[in-house]
Formats: sequence, structure tokens, C-alpha cells
Amino acid sequence: MLGDVGIAEIRMFLILTWTSVAAAIAAAVFYKMHFRKAFAIAAYSGVITFALTTWAYFSIWGYGIIH
Repeated sequence: MLGDVGIAEIRMFLILTWTSVAAAIAAAVFYKMHFRKAFAIAAYSGVITFALTTWAYFSIWGYGIIH
């Protein structure tokens, strides 16, 4: 059916999730402190990690949702 989900895939998903959350928090802090360049870097890295997290989620568990 869905195949075997290994520990490494779940670990990578959790690492990406927490990295995305940390980048969002850092972006909010930099925005409040008016550090515009640091905010831009943190926000952009947050967008990238969120996209990777979404990709990891759908590659692990999303097959059943799509079909």
C-alpha cells in the first residue's frame, strides 16, 4: 500500500518542521527589532524550509490523501 516509512524519513520531517518554526520565530523577532536584512534572510529561509517540510509530508503520508 503506502510502503515502509522509516525512522530517517520521520526524523527528517521533524527536523524540517522545527527548523521552519525556528525561522518563523527568528523572522518575527528580527521584524520587531527593525533588522530588515536579518528579517529578510530569516523569512526566506523559513519559506524554503516550509516548502521542504510540505514536500516531506506529502512524500511520506500524502499518497493516501491525494488518491
